[in-house]
Amino acid sequence: MDKRKTIGSRKVTLCKIFWSAFMKGWLSLGLISLCLALSTQLMAANSDADKKSTPVNRLDFTYAAFDSPSLDKLTTFFGYTRNLSSKSNLNLRLSYLESRFGLSEGAGIGDSTVTWSYLPNFKLSAGPWVPRIVGSGVSVMLPTGNEKQGRGLGSTIVTPFVGTVIPVTETLSIVPNLLYAYSIDPIFTGNDVRVGLLDLGLSLVRNSGWWVNFYLGYIYDFEADNTSFGNRLSFGKRLSNGLGLSAHYIDYESFVPGAAPIATQQYNRLYELTISYSF
Repeated sequence: MDKRKTIGSRKVTLCKIFWSAFMKGWLSLGLISLCLALSTQLMAANSDADKKSTPVNRLDFTYAAFDSPSLDKLTTFFGYTRNLSSKSNLNLRLSYLESRFGLSEGAGIGDSTVTWSYLPNFKLSAGPWVPRIVGSGVSVMLPTGNEKQGRGLGSTIVTPFVGTVIPVTETLSIVPNLLYAYSIDPIFTGNDVRVGLLDLGLSLVRNSGWWVNFYLGYIYDFEADNTSFGNRLSFGKRLSNGLGLSAHYIDYESFVPGAAPIATQQYNRLYELTISYSF
């Protein structure tokens, strides 16, 4: 009985990590758990000036802080985005973090994520407002983190996704997205990852360089029979010389169907700050 409680507790912790890291905003690295990660998806209409000098590369540095005593540890992400064409891009994301999952083995490399996305109805760039996951494609989380030292899940996780950007005005867009994450092998707890996410967002990008987006998400964990509702708020500013600064806030509620909400409600929050450079 105690062993099952321990595994259940670990699954709850993993859910917090997986949703937070992937959502950032959204696939996810490092501390990804059984609940998805959710993607940040944010698209923009480009101004005439943008079209003349469209960046094709972007470097990102992100610091993440979890609003939880058990997860409030060092978590940083290093990202690189490359436009393969005007309709597709490739993103690589590496994590550097302190050990989780009840272990204290110090800081080191965590799991990594490679994402390919395709969006035929927009001209993509690598500007700071372009998300890591946009349109349709596939994301693969690689088990580069040491699971025995508490910095990795111990399995490859594949996440195909389908989405688009629907323009409402020149600056406002509706961004729907559907994802399904599954692990090739069981993760270190012995459980499989089988998580679906339906995400609906609004994206506003101003020619002045300011952008903001808001997302509502519905997540279902097929393995744990657990449902989550959440929201994400992101905003940022494109600065001079290709620099961009953005902040992200993620909040979600998790509960088990059939149980009294007051007994199972769980609020999990994540704060992120990202500096990007496009060229």
